[in-house]
Amino acid sequence: MKPISAIVASLMLAGTAFAETLNVPADYPTILDAIAASVDDDVIAIAPGTYYERNLSLQGKRIRILGSVDSSGAPTTVIDGELEIGTIFTCSSGEGPETVIENILIENSIGLSGAAIHCIGSSPTIRNCEFINNLGQRGGAIFSDFASPSIQFCKFLDNKATIHGGALYCVDGDPVLIACTFEQNTSNDEGGAIKCTQSCDIAILNSTFEQNIASDDGGAIRLIDDCNAIIENCSIIGNTGYRGGGIHCTNSNPTIRDCTITNNTAEYGGGIACSDSNPIISRCTILGNTAEIHGGGIDSYLYSSLSISECLISNNTSNANGGGLYIRSSSAELESCTISGNQGFEGGGIRCYEETDLTLIDSTLSDNIASFHGGALANGDNSSVLLQNVNATNNNAVNSGGGIFSDGNSSAKIENCNILGNTAGVDGGGLFYYPNPGSSVDGSIIENNTADNRGGGIYCYDDNLDILNCFISNNTASDLGGGVFVLQDGTPTIEDAVFCGNSPDAISGEFTDDEWNLFWTDCDDCNGNGVSDDVDISSGQSTDVDNDDIPDDCEYDCDEDGIPDPVEIFTGDASDVDGDTHPDNCEVDCNQNSIPDDYEIELGFAEDCNGNLIPDECDLNDPAFDCDGDGTIDSCQVLDDLSDCDGNGLLDICEILQAPSLDCNLNGKLDSCDLDDGSSDDINQDLVPDDCQCIADVNRNGIVDVNDLLIAISQFGESGSADMNLDGIVDVSEVLIILDSWGDCESIPVSCPGDDGAVPPGPGTPFYAFGSSTDFTYVRYIPINAESISNIRFWGLNLGYDGDSYFACDDLDTVFNITAYESDDSGRPSTVLASMSHVASRLDTEIIYEGSNLSAPLLQFDTPFAAEGNIRWIRIDSQEIDDCWFIWMSSNFGEGIRLDLNIETDTFTEVNQGLSYCINP
Repeated sequence: MKPISAIVASLMLAGTAFAETLNVPADYPTILDAIAASVDDDVIAIAPGTYYERNLSLQGKRIRILGSVDSSGAPTTVIDGELEIGTIFTCSSGEGPETVIENILIENSIGLSGAAIHCIGSSPTIRNCEFINNLGQRGGAIFSDFASPSIQFCKFLDNKATIHGGALYCVDGDPVLIACTFEQNTSNDEGGAIKCTQSCDIAILNSTFEQNIASDDGGAIRLIDDCNAIIENCSIIGNTGYRGGGIHCTNSNPTIRDCTITNNTAEYGGGIACSDSNPIISRCTILGNTAEIHGGGIDSYLYSSLSISECLISNNTSNANGGGLYIRSSSAELESCTISGNQGFEGGGIRCYEETDLTLIDSTLSDNIASFHGGALANGDNSSVLLQNVNATNNNAVNSGGGIFSDGNSSAKIENCNILGNTAGVDGGGLFYYPNPGSSVDGSIIENNTADNRGGGIYCYDDNLDILNCFISNNTASDLGGGVFVLQDGTPTIEDAVFCGNSPDAISGEFTDDEWNLFWTDCDDCNGNGVSDDVDISSGQSTDVDNDDIPDDCEYDCDEDGIPDPVEIFTGDASDVDGDTHPDNCEVDCNQNSIPDDYEIELGFAEDCNGNLIPDECDLNDPAFDCDGDGTIDSCQVLDDLSDCDGNGLLDICEILQAPSLDCNLNGKLDSCDLDDGSSDDINQDLVPDDCQCIADVNRNGIVDVNDLLIAISQFGESGSADMNLDGIVDVSEVLIILDSWGDCESIPVSCPGDDGAVPPGPGTPFYAFGSSTDFTYVRYIPINAESISNIRFWGLNLGYDGDSYFACDDLDTVFNITAYESDDSGRPSTVLASMSHVASRLDTEIIYEGSNLSAPLLQFDTPFAAEGNIRWIRIDSQEIDDCWFIWMSSNFGEGIRLDLNIETDTFTEVNQGLSYCINP
């Protein structure tokens, strides 16, 4: 698009001084005759009066059709279409800006596409014309297709489109409107005054739109399908549409600046509505607009990105959400704006909803009212809000969050803001958080806010809130938490905050005191001695060595040496290299180089690849951060198919070190990857590499020999225990597997190594259930191959179930019933070789298993057990006591039954996998 200044300059030069004048009716009785007789550069001068003509083609001629005007400059030349079908002027032969239609009033015309003027592939100049009571399907007055007409100083009144664009319909091209007036135009569909579509980059300058009506979207202006319009210095007043009473844009990127958008009405977006668009709105007044549903001033939805600066958004009303702005599934950045006096159900000023990102900078939110939550702003449904240098003052919510309300797993970050004088009819006079992961209030003043129930300054639902460097004063709650109210399960982190003058208390509920917090009796009498601080200091009753107008005895003393921190820094007795007003000796310095860790990282003196604010050199002192010992923090390593074969973001070697059972064949690669890339088979489909098992040992005697072959032959053509590939029939495949595996089995059982005991499964291993309750009715046998046993070791958890959830319990008796079996000819447990009950010794491994609803210690049990003979199966039963069961942990050895405990749904799922045990022969 050309720069607007260049467009305007070229338009002012349109027309020439060198022309022959053809007078109508003096020389030619009709306009049609004059056009036919004209040549380039001629002027057709039409005398005052009414002319009944239609279908006037300008034939590509560079001519000027000039009507007459009265003393006020209003046209006195009228072309009346007599309400008969037929467009008045047609420009379809490449007419350019020197083809001019000027000083003509066109009324009562009817045309399919542009009743008054039809432009295709042309760019005529239309100046000082009036279009009244014209009717068309697309474009009640003017239709423009692949054209760039210049329309200057024109008036459009009472025109109507039966489909789109009450006055003007544009497709493609770069039309320009300058100083035009659009009043009382209507559209039965979209664009009460104007509709532009299909890459029509229209420029609308210095124009007025009043009382236009669209039955659908865009009461005044409708932009759709990549229309990058410029709307500048316009007044858009009292228009009505379904979405966007003033303007509605879809898949377009308009620039709207220096406009007044007032008293418009719509179901959504009283002033402006946009979807899948990127409007830039600057220096506009959006005032007194109404939405029957969302977005009194502005409604942005479905993946739009708004940029709004230096705007006044005031006194708009929504009967639902977002009195000033409603932003849904979009992003928005507002800077240097005032959002005041708006009203809505949720979000009197702004409502953010459904994965919206809002940034509000250097702005004011004042005197907004919500009839439910969020007087100034309501944020929810996985949205995120960042407020920087914002004044939120005198807002009101009938329910909660007088200033800011944030819930629905959304985050709200408030930095260097003033939250002042807001009121809530229930909770959270200033701020309401419920629950908000990643939320913080930093460097802000929370003052003089009121809640009729709890949390005068801040209401906090859970521990996902950091309150840092804040001044929280003179807030009031009728019940609890004048300064901050914390719900029972919440523990927000509070650091470097000053509380004073809050009623009935500073904080109600638990919180994490992250140091530097001060609690003063009164904001003007911090030490509560009944004397104001300024008098204390001036009289010498209190010292103020650092001249900060705060008595020294009210300031923090982190090292408790009797000298307040600010005084030590002021006198040079303590350093403060990062300038955060805290002595460096009181801050974390893991490498002891006299520079606080966070500042060292900020300056770039220390690496912090994982972003945990701890220098990497300190993290590397903890083996948990560098499991493979290569000097690089594990989470910072670049992963590829060799180092992270399963693509879960964790180094394979670390997973194996933590849980050796994940690599049963000891090849240094996860078993799951062995199966995925085909380097290991899984004929029996149990998700365990076959090279970790002896699946061809049908009779479970530790040897694959003729006996296994005979079993397979006896079951040939049928299903049976020899059906290793689980295809429902024993056939030649099983015979080949047996022949290929001929000889001793190798990997079963695993022995307990040395005095250190066997390595238990790591915390990443899932839960596998094994207990005596009737809830666990699965086979509980461990296949082995041993001639004698003296001791058995196994690992697991003691878990209880109360009908709703699982919990760690300690009631389980450590008596286990142990039975050793031989195998029958089919390989199943048969003759009992030994059976006894033993009290097992219990050892806490100090490994904690974490679930979404569970935290329990991993226990190791050892029990003596004497058995001799051809031991092929071991059965171990625990004894249930008071709904407390023993839960095995798997190490992927053997072929027992795995029961996967799903903590989320409290259900058990059977999976064929081994149990965790080892045996000393």
